[in-house]
Amino acid sequence: MSEMSDGTRARRRMTPLALALALALTGCAAASGATEMPTSTASSLQPGPTFTKSSVAAILTESARGAVGAAASDVSVTYDPATQVAGVTITVTGDVPTTEARVSAAFTRVETLTFQEENDLWASGQPLRQVTVTVMGPVQDAYSGIINQVYSIATLIAATARNLPWPTLTPRSAWPLYDQTFLRPGFVEQDHALPYATATPGG
Repeated sequence: MSEMSDGTRARRRMTPLALALALALTGCAAASGATEMPTSTASSLQPGPTFTKSSVAAILTESARGAVGAAASDVSVTYDPATQVAGVTITVTGDVPTTEARVSAAFTRVETLTFQEENDLWASGQPLRQVTVTVMGPVQDAYSGIINQVYSIATLIAATARNLPWPTLTPRSAWPLYDQTFLRPGFVEQDHALPYATATPGG
């Protein structure tokens, strides 16, 4: 009886040591778990994408320049984050369209450039409510000088852009579907009374 009591006391004396060891091991495991957070959990704590004026403008500019490549001598983009309105101005070079064939080619050219820009910018994933594409190129003034003026303007708003069947469209078929369009009536100015180009509804 005395031996069992001594054994019981021995086990009781060991109990605090065992508890201390168990607590130490538990603490190590907890610390290890906190340090090695699974990647999926850590990534879920990352903030969502944010849009700033500079980042959106940079993405739109890259997209606009890539859409037309070497077909334009210059591409510039403006973006207003308050209204989410973007403007793309494309400048082309070449001979002044003075013949019927050249005029037809110029119209085809601006329709193509406009379509490429509208398509790419609306597919960019950036916050947009309106995109206006302006194409400028050489015209002959009243004194036979060569100056750059507006060839075309096309405006597309978000509600229209969302409903366009982009994969089935061509530059020609898309043109009358834009919200506002303008095509320059001629490329040789007869006098200085030619009004400034303004967008007009429809194609």
